[in-house]
Amino acid sequence: MILRLNSNLALQQAKNAVLAAFIIGVLLSVPQIVFSIRQEQNLVNKTIEQALQTLKDSASESAYYVDANLADKVVDGLFQYKSIIKAEITASFGTVAAQRSRRLAFMTREPGSSGYKWWIDLFFENRFEFEQPLFVKKAPRQVGILRVRVDPNIVIAENFVEDILFILGSGFILYLALALILFAIFYYTFTKPLKLAALEVAKVNPEMPQSSTLSLPPGHEKNELGRLIEGFNGLLVNLGETLNRRETAEQELSNARDDLEIRVEERTRKLRREITERKYMESALRNSEERFRDIAECASDWFWEMDKNLRFTFISEKFFEITQVKRESVIGKTRLEILKDKITSMEPEPRQVHQDDMEKHRPFTRLELAINNDDGDVFHILISGKPLFGDNDDFLGHH
Repeated sequence: MILRLNSNLALQQAKNAVLAAFIIGVLLSVPQIVFSIRQEQNLVNKTIEQALQTLKDSASESAYYVDANLADKVVDGLFQYKSIIKAEITASFGTVAAQRSRRLAFMTREPGSSGYKWWIDLFFENRFEFEQPLFVKKAPRQVGILRVRVDPNIVIAENFVEDILFILGSGFILYLALALILFAIFYYTFTKPLKLAALEVAKVNPEMPQSSTLSLPPGHEKNELGRLIEGFNGLLVNLGETLNRRETAEQELSNARDDLEIRVEERTRKLRREITERKYMESALRNSEERFRDIAECASDWFWEMDKNLRFTFISEKFFEITQVKRESVIGKTRLEILKDKITSMEPEPRQVHQDDMEKHRPFTRLELAINNDDGDVFHILISGKPLFGDNDDFLGHH
């Protein structure tokens, strides 16, 4: 982005400084101008008074003798002063011995006319006429009067304007030079380093800000601009580290998501495999049980199973066919519970030994029992059994 010249910070600061200096200069120049005006005014008055004193004797002689030639010479002498625009020598009895005036084309002498310089009254005393009484030693009374009209615009005002123009001109040159100097100082000490820093900021890579730190301008290491750039560089470094941590976290999250998807997929395959294997095992177990039951039903002997609580869970049909014992009288009961109801001949000692074998999960063989059914028939049976354990050596029962 290109800045316009009037938007330049150094130029704005220089303009403000010059404006402040101009106002201060004007305020300080006013007393100087007023003092200069008073000096010019006093000098003109003193000059006119000296001229009148010098020509007073000659004017008095011309008025006493009503000598027109002498009076004209006196008036001509007065008109050598540029500020005098009218001179008149009048005798005491009203006769005008000599009179002369000059009219300036650029100014009307009468107040209120279109050419009257109103600002002269504002700055200068309204003293346009001088009167000098005339006396001679031969006459005891005043013999006449010398009147002189002065135009302050010719001397005082011209000098005043010259002073004003000189002050304003020199002030303009001074302030112009001051503006150029201040502009150069502000530009090279502040605006230029700030401009270079702004250009470097525009080139910062938003994806890797820590690699685009700003260079510190020479001579600004310890001032506000240097601290500003150092703070901005620290911000860029922290921002870069934050972006790196964010990128690392996003990568880790992506890897974790991919790993989780892989694990879920593997777990799904494993579960499917386990389900398939379980179904196969259940099917094989059912087939095995069916084969076992078929064998048990076809065999002359009979088979039985107990759970871990030593309760019968299965007895082959051959047992019920032979003994005519009802199924509900045996299934779900322990052998000791059956001994109370159905088993009639079992001595206490063998009974205790058998109970110990069952509780301690030991196998037993050829246990003789006599069992009666509901009709009172007695059957003598011979059974054997062994404990059944699971994969973790958990006791599952007897069979």
